[in-house]
Amino acid sequence: MGIVEGVEALAQIEVAEQASAGLDGVDAHVWRARIDDAYAHLEAAADWLLANHRADDAERLAVALERYWVSAGRIDEGRVMFARVVGTGGLSDPSRARALFSLGMLAFWQGDDTAARAAFDESVQLARQLTATNLEALALTGLARISLRNGDFAEARSLCQSALDVAASATETRGRSSAIHVLSVAAQMTGDLERARDLMQQRLELEREAGSLRLVAAECTNLSAVERQLGNIADARDLLQQALDIQTQQEDVWSIPYSFNQLAAIEAQSGDMARAAALLGLAERMVEEQGAGWPPDEAPVFERTRRMSADALGEDGFARAWTAGAAMSWQEVAAPAHPG
Repeated sequence: MGIVEGVEALAQIEVAEQASAGLDGVDAHVWRARIDDAYAHLEAAADWLLANHRADDAERLAVALERYWVSAGRIDEGRVMFARVVGTGGLSDPSRARALFSLGMLAFWQGDDTAARAAFDESVQLARQLTATNLEALALTGLARISLRNGDFAEARSLCQSALDVAASATETRGRSSAIHVLSVAAQMTGDLERARDLMQQRLELEREAGSLRLVAAECTNLSAVERQLGNIADARDLLQQALDIQTQQEDVWSIPYSFNQLAAIEAQSGDMARAAALLGLAERMVEEQGAGWPPDEAPVFERTRRMSADALGEDGFARAWTAGAAMSWQEVAAPAHPG
């Protein structure tokens, strides 16, 4: 490739970074479509950068695309790209630390905790050497997510507290926000619902201030789960409606199944077992299509609701409801989620 191709490769980084920021906003589906349309050019840009020893620029491009790979259900492609970036020569320590964190998150979402832990561990060490406090906090929280999945709540809390201590000196808020999120999940999973509610409300405000509608929706879903467990079904439905309003507008097919999972739990608790089973069928199909695994806090809810609805409906009734739900589109189901 020549000079023109090199200039174009660098220009594609700007395209990806602009689109990544857009994926947090109300027009996320528009930005996702733009990346879809430009994807062949973005891949060619990555190839050129790696072939021409521009490893740090390739890392910038990959990090910019991370949010897209998750939201579009293309995590495998993201892991391949980050593996290429990490494996290339000439990557600076700051770029390597960032790339390893992103690689760890993609592996975590797929349930590959061995690969995720290795990536997070190295990212923590590099970030610590670089005094990159926000990144160190993020990577520590990544390790805490793995501890949650393994049921080691004490370790998860300890890692999150370390992350908060480190993040106190950071100018960015994402590391602190992530640590608060995982702490809230640990509190929820161990039955400390009042603390979980307080932490989730803290994170909700942080993400509202940061302007991340994607994470506002995610935290509304999390808070809905806590309100349901506290018996506040009306509040739980209202929070879930807020989440689905954002997610449907963004066409966020990554997050929508988690909201359906929580909605299924609400329906089961309210006695509508057939609708609960249908929602689970749809949610499971969506997660499988993305090549993902259920996060630590969502998996127990999914299994509990499945057992409740299967016991209530019987084997045949449950199978019918599940199959019917799995055959539906998320658009068909999202609108009726609004309380009438």
